[in-house]
Amino acid sequence: MAAGSWVVFDHAKEFIGDGTIDLDTHSFGLALVSAGYTPSLASHSAWADASSYGTSASGYSIATLDSVTWARVSGNKVRFDAADEVISASGTMNAKYAIIRDNNNNALVAYCDMEESNASGLDATQFTFQFAANGIFEIG
Repeated sequence: MAAGSWVVFDHAKEFIGDGTIDLDTHSFGLALVSAGYTPSLASHSAWADASSYGTSASGYSIATLDSVTWARVSGNKVRFDAADEVISASGTMNAKYAIIRDNNNNALVAYCDMEESNASGLDATQFTFQFAANGIFEIG
C-alpha cells in the first residue's frame, strides 16, 4: 500500500497563524472519508466540507489523536506529530482519504490519500496509521 504524504489545507495555514487552530492545546481527530470526496486545498476549511463522505461502518468512529506535539525540532523547523493510530470497526470500512481535523472547532488541518494507486479506496475492518519519522508535517 502506497499512501501519499499529508497535505495541509490552505485555510489551516491561516488558522494556525491566527490561533483558530492551536496545535499546542487543541484535540485532533482522524477521520476516514470515501472516494466520493474530492479534497480542495483552497476552499475546504471545515469538517462540514467533507463529513457527508465520512466512512459509515458498524463500530466506526473518528479517532482522537494521542500524544500530539507541536515543537521546534531544529533551526527554524517546527513539527506537528502524534502517536501512531489504529482505527477499527466491526463492519467493513471503505476509505480513500484520511483527514485530520481540529476537534475544538471542526477546522480541517490536513489530508492523506490512503492509496494513491486505487481510485475507489480501500476496504478493511482496521486501518493502521504510522506517521513518518519527521512527523505529520513540518513548517520551516
